[in-house]
Amino acid sequence: MCEKEGIIRDIKRISYYEKPSEKNRRRRRKAARSAKFSSRY
Repeated sequence: MCEKEGIIRDIKRISYYEKPSEKNRRRRRKAARSAKFSSRY
């Protein structure tokens, strides 16, 4: 389920150009989420 979600997100991201600021914001959000998960275990 998570892998499919990632693929769908990639397709949506490729289908339109996003500003560099949006890209950085998404990368930061992803990093924060993975940090939250890693701190849990």
